[in-house]
Amino acid sequence: MHGFEFLDELVLLFLVAVGVIIVFNRFKLPPIIGLIATGLLVGPSGLALVAQDDVISAVSELGVILLLFTIGLEFSLDDLKRLRKVVLIGGPLQIIASTAVIGLSAYAVAQWTEGGLSVNAALLMGMAMALSSTAICIKMLKDRRELGLPHGRAVLGILIFQDIAVVPMMIIVTLMAPNSTLTAVDILVRLGMLVGVTAALMIGLRYILPKLIPYVTRVSTPEVLILGGLPII
Repeated sequence: MHGFEFLDELVLLFLVAVGVIIVFNRFKLPPIIGLIATGLLVGPSGLALVAQDDVISAVSELGVILLLFTIGLEFSLDDLKRLRKVVLIGGPLQIIASTAVIGLSAYAVAQWTEGGLSVNAALLMGMAMALSSTAICIKMLKDRRELGLPHGRAVLGILIFQDIAVVPMMIIVTLMAPNSTLTAVDILVRLGMLVGVTAALMIGLRYILPKLIPYVTRVSTPEVLILGGLPII
């Protein structure tokens, strides 16, 4: 019964999304905005037509993964190497500047209005506002055919650094918690795990994956090709 309810909600979600996107297209608005509006309309905060949050959340995460995968197919390692200056220079500058400006502005406004905003809260607000949604930004650039232009590449480089910076930001947020028990050893362990996982992924992509793909493609069974490709995605 649970499965049938999910299928009903999924079909309803798709139908509403098609209608909303058509309306948004008439007003020259990006489809991604229409999809967000669809979620607000049929979700718990709207008409509550879709109730299975966990299932829909899993499907939405899969959709984001597939979106980023298809966009990644358009880039090569050489393209990413050309972005290293933007990633290593522009990315930190953007996050530091945005965090400082937004955090200081929020703190100043709170002091002026006697809102009682603490320094930690202002810093947290600045860090949150300094980050962007990689999937939404890249999708909008792709729809406007600007992803391959210089400013599109610059945005991509900054987004890559933002995704990398999320981990140290989460550590900083944990340290700012009033009852935080995180020690220097815990921080080093988490950073070590991050470096280890990144190194393992790079080794797998560089040495293991090129040997695995030809083997999978040589198998004549379509099911093997599909099931072998899904873990790669």
